[in-house]
Amino acid sequence: MLVRLEHFLDRAGFDRAPWLSVAFALGIAAWFNMANVHQWLAFLAVMGALGIGATVLLREDGHFPYVRQAVISIALV
Repeated sequence: MLVRLEHFLDRAGFDRAPWLSVAFALGIAAWFNMANVHQWLAFLAVMGALGIGATVLLREDGHFPYVRQAVISIALV
């Protein structure tokens, strides 16, 4: 699955950038749909863990640079 995603992102070129807007909008939607502060903090913890996990597990010299960049970028947004 990572190989297919990597090929998709490689072919997408500059069309990868608009997906950050989608991730930002989903973050805003998550904010308004969370019932309390604890849910929001849990969401932030999951996104932080996702970003750190991608940084650690998908190293810069690895085989999936576009997947790594996408996961880290979406987690930060």
